[in-house]
Amino acid sequence: MAQMNLVKKVAGCLLVLVALAMLAGCETGSGAGARRQGTSSSRKFHVGELVSIKFSGVETQIPDHEERVKEDGTVTLSQIGSVKAEGTTPGELQEAIRARYVPKYYTESFTVTVRSQDRYFYVGGEVKQNNRYPWVEGMTAVKAIQNAGGFTEWANQKKVRVTSEDQKTFLLNYDKALVKPEFDLPVEPNDVITVPRKGVF
Repeated sequence: MAQMNLVKKVAGCLLVLVALAMLAGCETGSGAGARRQGTSSSRKFHVGELVSIKFSGVETQIPDHEERVKEDGTVTLSQIGSVKAEGTTPGELQEAIRARYVPKYYTESFTVTVRSQDRYFYVGGEVKQNNRYPWVEGMTAVKAIQNAGGFTEWANQKKVRVTSEDQKTFLLNYDKALVKPEFDLPVEPNDVITVPRKGVF
């Protein structure tokens, strides 16, 4: 009998622990996680995106090359022809182009620099300057709102929404993120940051 009571107590404790764990998980989901992971450093080119390519390290200057990624996923360069760009990061494309030029056409001093077109994010709602802003590496929701001149007096600072290009929405408590940066959200190109009015979600 004593053994049965012990088993019941242990089972009860386990149920309590499971319930607490589930509650903790719910709290994380509704607050920060809503927390997204930054992916900007590994963003890849897609069809239609403008690619800028600069060449250096040779005596005769080679003209810069700008081209949108074609439907077949490539860009076309003089001497080497088509190079696959879709699905590559700027760094990967840079290395692929250089490998085609060196050492067949140029020496090791030949340098290729690849960058993507300017990217933007958008801030709207109860901020002082609703607009689009140039995206830079390391942009966060707190910085984005500061770029937009800060909040209006009607802003609900605790329920800021960050909507990604693929329509996923993340919630931010600005006041909390301002004090504890670990609760801030990374901002990616084409994100839309919306600040609602107090009393409106």
